[in-house]
Amino acid sequence: MQYTFVSLAALVSVATSAKWTQSEKNMCDLDPVLCRLYFKDRFGPGLSGKPNDITWNKQIGNGKVFGTLGSTDQALFGQAGYKQVIFNDARGKLEGQAQGTRVLSPNGDSSHLGGTLKWSNDNANAALDVSKQIGGPTSISATGAGKWNLDKNTEVSAGGTVSHSGHGKPDVAVQAQIEHKF
Repeated sequence: MQYTFVSLAALVSVATSAKWTQSEKNMCDLDPVLCRLYFKDRFGPGLSGKPNDITWNKQIGNGKVFGTLGSTDQALFGQAGYKQVIFNDARGKLEGQAQGTRVLSPNGDSSHLGGTLKWSNDNANAALDVSKQIGGPTSISATGAGKWNLDKNTEVSAGGTVSHSGHGKPDVAVQAQIEHKF
């Protein structure tokens, strides 16, 4: 029988959910059409469900250029971006992405710019996400986590997130744990 002894656990203010960060929720509250476009993977296939949307995904050099032009019943939209693996070697894997979105609708127009850096190796990972609504706040989110074996029975893990949506204090969450198997 194996027992697990947890000797250290700290949790400081968990203010973001596992699926939506506060900045994502704020953007979706402000502009539901842009939200559906920007977070299309959370709403199922297709941006508008119309077969006449124009999408492209083309390999350019070491990266990919992608984009979509289309419409919904409430808006016209366009999205374009560039994604690249910067390195993938003994240091780990670093990926970067930059994208922009423009929505034209009777409720008002909006433009968003954003970028993401993600790094990972066998023991740890980290990500930085920055987005800016033109004429609005800048949202920043950083996450990191790692797990290391001290010996064959002891493991240390730690992680945390920091996010800020341009107003007030940032949301911070930190967790650490040492686990020993007897």
